[in-house]
Amino acid sequence: MVSFDKALKLDPYAHYILDEKTMTLLKFGNYTGALSTLNAALTLNPRDDDLFYNKALALIELGLHTHNFGDLGVALENLDMALDINPDNKEAQHMKASLTHLLTSTYEKKNNLWNKSSNSI
Repeated sequence: MVSFDKALKLDPYAHYILDEKTMTLLKFGNYTGALSTLNAALTLNPRDDDLFYNKALALIELGLHTHNFGDLGVALENLDMALDINPDNKEAQHMKASLTHLLTSTYEKKNNLWNKSSNSI
């Protein structure tokens, strides 16, 4: 991380350095650090679809590790923002479809369990 910080001292407006730092933080499982770094990068460049895509990835990882489905919903919003900026972003399109399927199937499973438990009362 020290080399990223040194590079940022040389060019504090280099959002691409923050993006690379984010990917390193994700690899080490530091999801909150990655999100913080991505938010800083998005402040510098709010029209970069890849930053929104990477933020969605960080939120997905965080949501899956903490079992917080709210993070997954926010990830979906970030994928929408990436696609608003660049509708041709294939990675964002694929991830949005996969995440939508995951959230839909999870909702349906919970709904089925609720209905089964309600019927047995």
